[in-house]
Amino acid sequence: MSTDKQLSEPEQASRTRRAEPITQHIAKNGTVSYWFQADVGTKPDGSRDRRRFTYRTKAEARRAFRRITSEVAAGIYTRRTAITVDDACDQWLDGRRGIRRVTLEGYRNDLKPVRRYLGGKRLQQIVKADGDALVELMLTKGRGSPKHYQPGSLSSRVAELIGQHPEGISASALAAAFPGEDVHTCLSGLVRAARITRPRRAVYVLAGPAEVDPPPRGVKPVSVRSTLTTFGMVVQSFVDQGMLPRNVIALVERPADAMTDEDADTAKSWTGWVAESMTRTSRRSDLWR
Repeated sequence: MSTDKQLSEPEQASRTRRAEPITQHIAKNGTVSYWFQADVGTKPDGSRDRRRFTYRTKAEARRAFRRITSEVAAGIYTRRTAITVDDACDQWLDGRRGIRRVTLEGYRNDLKPVRRYLGGKRLQQIVKADGDALVELMLTKGRGSPKHYQPGSLSSRVAELIGQHPEGISASALAAAFPGEDVHTCLSGLVRAARITRPRRAVYVLAGPAEVDPPPRGVKPVSVRSTLTTFGMVVQSFVDQGMLPRNVIALVERPADAMTDEDADTAKSWTGWVAESMTRTSRRSDLWR
């Protein structure tokens, strides 16, 4: 039978300060743990948010109690949450109002690599190393084969239906199978990606499988910077809400564009011009002394 027993502080310590409300718990199998309750803020309905924290040793419980209560008093305590990066992106995008549709689509495109590589990870577990790994993956493997699509996307569904008709299927039949979807634009993209072919007018069949898929390529640094900027806005939103202590994505170094030989020559010429201009200015100043 499990028991809970309130621990008493030493007599001398109880005279100088209030005892910390840490309770000992003994489970049926004899395992001892220590827990306490603390107010960590208010709930959306205005009631107090009181949570329970459990630790293996009394020393750990004491340290945690002092840290949590101090952070709550200073207004910097971060509540634990199981929200994932994918969910955070959805919430942030849903909250973007008063912007143009093209801007919203730009945000969605910027966050696609984030969702692909970090979408299933908890938002509170994201560290700077994750941002650095995201940059490296985008620069080396960010641009995959155009024949690979996300499961459940319109392109995958259309290609799957075309594959069920080896003799070919008409564009009108495809449009009827996916009402309300932009099937014609999807077909054009599949043709450009060489995933399907058009043997005759408005009839489509699957293309033959490629012998070797092209190796993945990286995207340009400007695309990586755009993704980091948008992802940083998502993370900062949850920092402002008190769900994260800091924006670790803001610490990730942005990749710079590769400098070409022409840019290097221009930089050298500009540096030489500045040095010559400063020399002339210094000589003119010496004349008036």
